[in-house]
Amino acid sequence: MSLATSKKLAIPQDIYRDRLRRCVDEPSTVILAHYGGFCTNTTDGLLKVFENTLIGNGEKRSFVKRFCGLFIEVAQNMCIHGARDNSGLYQSFMIILRDENQYRIVSGNLVLSHDRDRLNDKFAEIENLSQDELHRLYIETLSNDEFSTKGGAGLGLLTIARKSEGSFTHHIEPLDTHFSYLTLEIIIQ
Repeated sequence: MSLATSKKLAIPQDIYRDRLRRCVDEPSTVILAHYGGFCTNTTDGLLKVFENTLIGNGEKRSFVKRFCGLFIEVAQNMCIHGARDNSGLYQSFMIILRDENQYRIVSGNLVLSHDRDRLNDKFAEIENLSQDELHRLYIETLSNDEFSTKGGAGLGLLTIARKSEGSFTHHIEPLDTHFSYLTLEIIIQ
């Protein structure tokens, strides 16, 4: 978690509203839309609701397990690696959609602007890897003992790439000199 100051923090809410508006206009069903922090209690509550929804939709248990694992990984990444605004708030969101034959997780959170290039480099490194290459990089990262100041080694993004089978996109939008906004869209079939 990072803390910095900024004067331009109405924009994350606008990004969320725009994404939600676009999702509603698509031929998709919005299953969950949440704006705010993703502490343990919030994540656990949302996870139970979503898991029950998937089971109620007749999804296979293996799919439910994989999707819930992705949900948890995205929420943890937002909580652990997301920046906080000058009020100590995360300014993050998650939208879960069901299309005809797939589900999507769309998430967004603040990141510090000085981390933008490093994040783009990490995404560029993993976004076009095969499942075998992702697995090898995951094992290599586990054993290299290189951890960030927040305790991560990039395993969260690798886990998302592996569990989504590479079906994800990202966008990092600069907000001001202090903050940027990271948006992920993950497709799960």
